[in-house]
Amino acid sequence: MTDNISGEQRAAMIGEVIISARQVESRLHELCGNTEVTGIHALTELLSGRLPEEIKRQLHFIAAVRNSAAHEADFIQSAEDFQRFRQCCQNTLETLQRLFPETPQVQDNAAGNMLDVAVERELFAALTGKVAKLGYIPLAGNIYLLYILLYTVFQQGFMLLLAGLYCCSAVLGIKGWQSSADRGLLYVAAGAMLFAYIATTFLSFYAPVKKLPKVIGILPGVNIIYLLIRFLRDLKWGRFLTSLLGLAALTGSIVLFCRNTYNYAVALLILNFITGIIAAIIWGRKSEK
Repeated sequence: MTDNISGEQRAAMIGEVIISARQVESRLHELCGNTEVTGIHALTELLSGRLPEEIKRQLHFIAAVRNSAAHEADFIQSAEDFQRFRQCCQNTLETLQRLFPETPQVQDNAAGNMLDVAVERELFAALTGKVAKLGYIPLAGNIYLLYILLYTVFQQGFMLLLAGLYCCSAVLGIKGWQSSADRGLLYVAAGAMLFAYIATTFLSFYAPVKKLPKVIGILPGVNIIYLLIRFLRDLKWGRFLTSLLGLAALTGSIVLFCRNTYNYAVALLILNFITGIIAAIIWGRKSEK
């Protein structure tokens, strides 16, 4: 009986379903030459001519259970159904290995860690999909726009932190130098600058920016250029500009309403609503069709 399953058991079941499905999907990726195509359904169709019909049915069954586990809030399975899913995953992996023995399966610790991370990403994607539905609701869509903006910026949070540390240490150093009473600020500024410099230098060698001379990464103060280029290069500009436009439209409409300029205010509200819908359509879709 599924009613007797505790929340902890249910969470463990969801995790095992997603991990098992990821193992199957990783195997399919190997057989497809690590293509950019994602999802068990899509990969199965890509390999359609090389797979027996029985394996295709099993793969679609695994994908269906995985989708339910990742996207349905009330997902639960009986012990018999869960055991059937486990057996199906095991049989599928064994059959794929037997059919395509030339490509060994990945079963090391690194792969296991990646699968654990995949569980968190799948569950987080399910939550994101639910939040994205707010984009279809007037005004409530601003919650989703704000979420996109903050998430996009904080993905580059470490670059911003180091750049901010550089700037703050410079300000503190100037104040400490100008004031005899605040000489202690010079030591604080020196420590912050040293940390920012070492961290930036390490990053510039560990993850260099193409065509950027490596010497810039080792010059104190100058290597802030590396941080700025990394931030501008890696920022997801589509999400950033779309969410910024929508929130700016909301802010502008509020200001215009306060100034009794209702026509333009309504126009900006409409723009805000349309932006929320666009964001929900583009970035609120489920990862597996």
